[in-house]
Amino acid sequence: MKNHRLWALMLSFVLAFTMCVGSLESAFAEEVDEEPADTPSVQLELVESDDSTSLCYEVVVPERGFLEISFPAGDEESETVYDTKLLNYEKQPLVGDDWQSVTAENDYTLSYGLAAGTYYLLVKGDALEELPSVDFMSVDDKIGSTKAKAVSIYKNGSEKTGVITAKQKKTSCQWYKFKVNKAQKVTIRIAGKTNGSGLKFTIMDKNGSSVVRTIDSDTPERSIRFFSIVNKKQQEKLAAGTYWIKVQKVDESGDGYYSIKWK
Repeated sequence: MKNHRLWALMLSFVLAFTMCVGSLESAFAEEVDEEPADTPSVQLELVESDDSTSLCYEVVVPERGFLEISFPAGDEESETVYDTKLLNYEKQPLVGDDWQSVTAENDYTLSYGLAAGTYYLLVKGDALEELPSVDFMSVDDKIGSTKAKAVSIYKNGSEKTGVITAKQKKTSCQWYKFKVNKAQKVTIRIAGKTNGSGLKFTIMDKNGSSVVRTIDSDTPERSIRFFSIVNKKQQEKLAAGTYWIKVQKVDESGDGYYSIKWK
């Protein structure tokens, strides 16, 4: 009888221990599942300005990407104007010495392509009753730094995205290519959000013949139909062959985000 009681006590202990461990595992699993994702946050922080006539905001960009800064619209009865200037970590202008005006015409929004780093935004003009809002999107798609390393684009394939940063030189280019296997109609959609004079897209064939399209804040999206030129006559279908797309700044003030897709 004593043995039966001993076995019963041991069995009860094992069951209680198992249930306790199970409860701990369940609680631990819930804690892990509910743990928030570690995503970088980009914010504007008001800091002391070296210029008494302007406000200065610091923004830390965690990785290469695209930054949008939106200002409050202000009074509807009179046009609100903000004069802005973007500085690098040494507080030197990134896109020229001129102040850039932000108005209702550009939806009170600034658009910048930036590498990782610390930046400062100077703002003067109308008094700000609230902080400008900021939105950041990282862009890490593969890009071709030279013509020989051009990234391939395929018909109905995935959209390619890239960033031309404010500190890049006008001569710095990003390359893509597409191959036409037989004479056909070719339409490629280019889109973007840019600053300054915008971005330039040069499409060329193996002989160097080219056509240029630009994207700026006034023309952020275009679908482009390409044609062949044969004996100085334009033909609707693009001839078979390989074509390259070169992306760069229109001038030193241009920068921004872009996308390319062969429809």
